[in-house]
Amino acid sequence: MKSNQESGVTLIEVLVAFVFIFVIGGVVFGGCSMILLGQGKAEENLASYSQRAGLQPIGCVGRDTDGDGYISCDAKDGDRIVSLQCSNGWLNSGCKIRPLQFNGTDGSY
Repeated sequence: MKSNQESGVTLIEVLVAFVFIFVIGGVVFGGCSMILLGQGKAEENLASYSQRAGLQPIGCVGRDTDGDGYISCDAKDGDRIVSLQCSNGWLNSGCKIRPLQFNGTDGSY
């Protein structure tokens, strides 16, 4: 008897492969773009805030570490460093002074 099976790839297998590649690519590109675009937006907000406040902008870190929509940035006021949080998204805008963080119950910073 002769078999009718042919070797090759079916259309369904090709479609599944394309979907898989697009999903993985979207996750990778989406994560990278949020980091890059978010930092750029925060840098813009830092420059604008610094100009209005008479500060010299220093820079921002690469990502939002606590998920609040703001990136940690620094500016210089004479010989003093001012710690700021600048928006990295499109819903929030501008910068705010970073609140002090207490290390423990003794009141130290």
